[in-house]
Amino acid sequence: MTAGDDARTPGGWVPTEPPPGDGPADQPPTAAVVEPETQPLTRASIRAAQAQQLTEAAEERRRASLAEESAVPRRVRVLAVGTAVALAVLIGLSALVGAGSTALAVGFASVVLAWGWVRLTDAPSPHVAALVLGGGAVAISAAAGLTRTDPYLVWVPVAVAVSVIAAFLHQVFRRGGRPRLTEGIAASVGALAIMASGAAFIPLPYYPHGGPWALVSVLGLAAAALPALLLGGRLAPGWVLLAALVLGTAVSVLAAVVATGLPLGGAALAGVLVAGISHSMMRVLFALPGAKTAQGAVAVGAAGVLVVGVVVYLLARIFSG
Repeated sequence: MTAGDDARTPGGWVPTEPPPGDGPADQPPTAAVVEPETQPLTRASIRAAQAQQLTEAAEERRRASLAEESAVPRRVRVLAVGTAVALAVLIGLSALVGAGSTALAVGFASVVLAWGWVRLTDAPSPHVAALVLGGGAVAISAAAGLTRTDPYLVWVPVAVAVSVIAAFLHQVFRRGGRPRLTEGIAASVGALAIMASGAAFIPLPYYPHGGPWALVSVLGLAAAALPALLLGGRLAPGWVLLAALVLGTAVSVLAAVVATGLPLGGAALAGVLVAGISHSMMRVLFALPGAKTAQGAVAVGAAGVLVVGVVVYLLARIFSG
């Protein structure tokens, strides 16, 4: 029996196979129709599509950056830039007097940073955290200021380590459990790292032309802070950074011409570095929600000054010995 035996009718057999001539095999072949959308892309079209995507992504990032810059209130910019300029001039002039006065100026700037940092970063238990960071600021500045022999910064790492341990213990044993423990420790360690960098200003008066080096650098830093106030939110961030670099370098070179004994090439390099680092630090901190408060804005300005201390110290040692 075959499969066709099951398909019977009273009148006889019913074929299960189509008769010759009725199937699609006997029909003339037709050409396959391919829609244009399904055709394979060429390499040129793929590259053009990728370039278009990159252009759109870059434009979207540019608009987001402009919106972020415009979101910072002008009063916040004025307060942050004013704090940076005031502290920079204070540290620069103190470096011309001696290491003791420089230690007091750096310690004051570090205490200001500690006061505003807890609001800037929205640290948990802000009052005790500010006291811990303030104690760390005094300890770090004292470790550098009370050392009278070279190496002058030998006790700064010890002061930083003790301050980090104190900040860790505060976060572990604070009341209300330990929510946001990692965030609180990271914020405290970040502030202590900036203070440690600022402590590098303190021993500069001990070295040849160390005081003038500090003054030339911080004057360039103060000038580089002005574009963030005058151009921030109006131009793209890249143009604001370029203006800060140019203005900071020009002021540092001009100050080096007045302060005899400083090489102009080294002054130009110092101006470029301190302007770029300070401007970048302040722009990053401006993105934090706490920067829109007066207390947070003061911390932004203090951080923009203290963060360049290590750079100024290294350049002074390289060019002056």
